[in-house]
Amino acid sequence: FLEGGQSFKKEDELDVYALLPAFWRGMLPEDKKKAVAIFARHKEWTVNCVTELSEKLKVQMKDMQNLRVCLDAAEADPSHLDKVAAAPAAATVLTGEGAEAAAAMQDANHGLVKFQLVPKDSEGNLLFR
Repeated sequence: FLEGGQSFKKEDELDVYALLPAFWRGMLPEDKKKAVAIFARHKEWTVNCVTELSEKLKVQMKDMQNLRVCLDAAEADPSHLDKVAAAPAAATVLTGEGAEAAAAMQDANHGLVKFQLVPKDSEGNLLFR
């Protein structure tokens, strides 16, 4: 009876880096290493530590608790310090049939009744004067 839960699929290892805030993933590796060095120098979250992190790395005060989580994750897995944000995918250029199809597309609002300040009736006369 209790062995039914054993048949569930086991989850893969979770990549903690993907769960960290965007400002951390967007930081350059040098800035991440500066953050670790600043915290290592102060050894605890004091007012001076938070102020220096804010001034040197331009991290907003509202994100300090998130930075603390990032530093804990970097301490557990130092490879986080060398990771950078993924480059955006290259834009696709339409050629041939794709370009023709895009040119033949109509506006999304085509045929829909749009807002009119003074609407017209079915014969084209203004409803309100």
